[in-house]
Amino acid sequence: MSVASNGDRLVADGRRIRRQRCLIYHRRWHAFERLGNDIRTDARVGQYQPSPDFAMRMRWLRQYLVEAPKAPLYIPAGLYITVLLVLLWRTNSLRERWTIRGYAVLISGLLVALVALVLSHVAGERFACSQPGIAIRHDGNRLFAEPTGSRSWPFDPVLPLGGGELLRESQSRFFEWLNGTLVAFSEDARGNVTGLTMDYRGKSLTYEKISNQPLNVPEAPRPRVAVELDTKLLDACVGHYEFVSTAALPAGGRLKVWREGDQLVGQVRSKNVGPGAFNIYPDSETTFFLKIDGARFTFVKNEQGEVTAVVRHKEGQSDIEGKKVGNE
Repeated sequence: MSVASNGDRLVADGRRIRRQRCLIYHRRWHAFERLGNDIRTDARVGQYQPSPDFAMRMRWLRQYLVEAPKAPLYIPAGLYITVLLVLLWRTNSLRERWTIRGYAVLISGLLVALVALVLSHVAGERFACSQPGIAIRHDGNRLFAEPTGSRSWPFDPVLPLGGGELLRESQSRFFEWLNGTLVAFSEDARGNVTGLTMDYRGKSLTYEKISNQPLNVPEAPRPRVAVELDTKLLDACVGHYEFVSTAALPAGGRLKVWREGDQLVGQVRSKNVGPGAFNIYPDSETTFFLKIDGARFTFVKNEQGEVTAVVRHKEGQSDIEGKKVGNE
């Protein structure tokens, strides 16, 4: 690709980002104009869990079938085929053979439908347990949303990791203050809020309300303080780090670290992860931290003082190590 085409693409991307920011600012302005004391924030307060639709269940079913052990599926299928072949071999009548084949097709169809139904339910439960939920709380007439539950890293967040404020667009529609994610609350015939739907990157994510109680917000930890490091120490951490597929990181990924002035910047490349960059702050020569989610990075050095790997630490999650595969 030529330099000119790269420049044209960057210009187009810049224009698209400016248009998106203008749209978000326009919504914010009208939200402040519309926001009144009549909004029933208390009715929307509570905890919500993912409610996968049919397409999401089928996607997780395919992934489940790929990852699940094959023996529980192959052994019963092999026994079924063996019994069918024995019955056909012991039957001399052509009419009885066709009858057996007909029953075999009918039973096979019923079994396939039953197995698909059971596995789709299992896949849906697995999806609901592995994806973060949403907690809604209010402060006066202001609404706030934040992700809850277990989260594997890296993941594709629909909300800022620390939570975000929801601004009103209509009686039932809101949008998140920072990234403009649309949030629509659904109600039953009696006006009780039963769930919410988020429009994110062209997808509709559905959540069902499981509790009217707001999430207990723990006391905020003491913020870490970044220290100043010599640029030579920062440059030692610059490079590409490869994360292999593990239980904590099923898709694997690559972390790129570079320096901008006296600031380290990182960017993760992995499946279902946004392309945004983030700042990495030092609190010693080898340990760093992120302000976006509180994760910590430890850069591992060899006997020669060269950085060879990075280990990511996050409370409640297993450590993940990435090997350094390049310096640029």
